[in-house]
Amino acid sequence: MSLRLKISCSPVRSWLSNKRLTVDERARIWGMFNGGAKEREIARSMNCLMTAIHRLVKSFDQGKGSEKAVGSGRPRKTSARDVKMMI
Repeated sequence: MSLRLKISCSPVRSWLSNKRLTVDERARIWGMFNGGAKEREIARSMNCLMTAIHRLVKSFDQGKGSEKAVGSGRPRKTSARDVKMMI
């Protein structure tokens, strides 16, 4: 008698690779939350982590919305002139 284990990657884990929520997905999440759905239910239906849902809801509640902040990210080290010189 052999015991077989079925090991598979959960859909949430495969979602974590590098995917970001689109604007449509963010709007859908916000609508579901305002409609009375719980964060856990939304996470399951959207196939993403509950922390992502919580952070999005928190940013909406603080009035920040779902758009990426202006100036977020690492600043460029090369100027436009440097780029022209490289090409």
